[in-house]
Amino acid sequence: MVALTGCTTIIWKHPIKGDGKISTMRSPKGSDSFIRDYDICGKIADQYVNNLDKVSDPCLADRERIKCMKNKYGWKIKNKYTKE
Repeated sequence: MVALTGCTTIIWKHPIKGDGKISTMRSPKGSDSFIRDYDICGKIADQYVNNLDKVSDPCLADRERIKCMKNKYGWKIKNKYTKE
């Protein structure tokens, strides 16, 4: 059993596309490029997880989305923090 005690926020930075922010259970906020790339990477991650038949593993989809954001589009995580 996993208990979530707070909301995690990840702040992303890109050298030319601006920045963006993701909070647990909320829509992404930031530049248009960030939101577009985040949505595309979400679809890529979902497809990857579905192909592996691991739909019940949300962490796998998150890891794949982060990989996509970094490797495909050049985003970097600037900061991560958790509010309780």
